Amino acid sequence: MAFTAPSTKQQAYDHPAYEAPVPINLGGAGTLASGGIAKFAAFTAMILKQATLNVQTAGTNTSTVSIIRITAAGTSTSTIASLFIGTGVVTGTSIGTSAGQYAVMGLGTTTIAQGDVIGMLNGIDVTAQLACTVEAYIVPGANLTV
Repeated sequence: MAFTAPSTKQQAYDHPAYEAPVPINLGGAGTLASGGIAKFAAFTAMILKQATLNVQTAGTNTSTVSIIRITAAGTSTSTIASLFIGTGVVTGTSIGTSAGQYAVMGLGTTTIAQGDVIGMLNGIDVTAQLACTVEAYIVPGANLTV
């Protein structure tokens, strides 16, 4: 059987592929200890809407978790949103360190290009283990593999 290279094309702006959310998993329990970063490379142009974080294993320090963007060329890193984890919880801007607590971070309508990388950067807490999913949508008119 011969190999056939995939081809890409743009669909109509109202194609279902552009209207359905694309969940991006940025890690689970155990992947973010010691300041690690979970990464996702965009397969096409995408719009980021929100991130949901859940504390899987309780932390022992206060920390800041950031959703970051690294350009495809790797020349620029920027923080899209940050969330404080620790004591003194303020609804909407932070969550506690106890297991099972979760927060939703609005990402506005941040657009990333094909090849850009997004990731979740955990702060200084080496005990906390988080799960994070980003809700994204494909930019209408972006190339899709057919």
